[in-house]
Amino acid sequence: MTDIKQKDNSKMNFSQVLGQLSTAICVLRPDLTVIYINSAAENTLQISAQRALNTALPQIVHLPDGLKERIESCTHNLQPFAQRESCWIINDQEITLDIVVTPVVQEQKVEKIIIEFQVVDRILKISRDDKTHHSHQAHRALIRGLAHEVKNPLGAIRGATQLLERCLTQEYHEYTEVIIQEVDRLSKLVDSMLGPRTPLSVNECNIHEIIEHVLRLVAVEARSKGEGNQIAIERQYDLSLPELHGDRDRLVQAILNVITNARQALLSYRDEIIKAVEEHGENDIDYSPTITITTKIARQMTLHQRLHRLVLHVCIADNGPGIPDNLMLSLFYPLVSGRAEGSGIGLSIAQHVVQQHGGIIECESKPGHTQFHLYIPAHFLPLGESS
Repeated sequence: MTDIKQKDNSKMNFSQVLGQLSTAICVLRPDLTVIYINSAAENTLQISAQRALNTALPQIVHLPDGLKERIESCTHNLQPFAQRESCWIINDQEITLDIVVTPVVQEQKVEKIIIEFQVVDRILKISRDDKTHHSHQAHRALIRGLAHEVKNPLGAIRGATQLLERCLTQEYHEYTEVIIQEVDRLSKLVDSMLGPRTPLSVNECNIHEIIEHVLRLVAVEARSKGEGNQIAIERQYDLSLPELHGDRDRLVQAILNVITNARQALLSYRDEIIKAVEEHGENDIDYSPTITITTKIARQMTLHQRLHRLVLHVCIADNGPGIPDNLMLSLFYPLVSGRAEGSGIGLSIAQHVVQQHGGIIECESKPGHTQFHLYIPAHFLPLGESS
């Protein structure tokens, strides 16, 4: 009886060990039906273990040409093999994987097949994200240094202008008022570039409550500007997401900035379409500006060289004009904007907030479709940073 219990515990521990690996593991029967997948494989194949169990692997994903035959042949020759940079189609997306296929042989017969997956795209992406993070940190340090240098004389200019105003007649006061107003505007801009000066107030919060709060703020602002419900909001929430440890107010600001950026792009694009249609003497406008917000969980994900067991993934997508290629590399830098009236601060602040929570923010864009991906660890691990 004791031996049976020890075996059960051994099995449980073995499963737990596999579940902690960042390498995706999939165990198949010789007929290619799934016996087991670990958390990393759930994330890679974009399917839950419960759904994958007893399902043939070719029914879950579109295998690269010839791979099914190679896997089946290894059940006869009993030899493992590797396939580098193979292109898999998972949920209509191309993903580049390195795989190792190993037959588990007992008495010259294949009992199981183990497939190890490494997402090559993800490895390259981790390296690219790390370089981007360091580049943005250096850029932010430079901006903050310049902001400090600008802020000090602004106070002196404002004080001197107020003193000068007392010595001038009323007819010149409009000029001093312009100086004071512009100094105040620049001070606010500098403050926004410096970012929040207080530490994060970390508490347990719900990402969906944060998103819904942001959408209420956006709706109120739209009504105040007479914009009404010109933009449709679609929600695709995974309500099983765990609670998030973070600073609620700053996460609200980050998501608000991204959604506001999408709204402004959509409204401008809609105005351009309306103008073009009217110039052609037509009345039918076949365009419905839409923002789609999706939430889901990512498992065993590396962010800033840290492996996280659970990461919340928020995707904010719009069907606007897309972001010009020349802006993509500098999109999150302060003072970079694709709009003449834009300050270029919003996305920079959003990125800074997400990074403060140990996460990353990414953007993919093409004409007609732009996506911002926010990846935030469920458990707060602050990144060290210099101010």
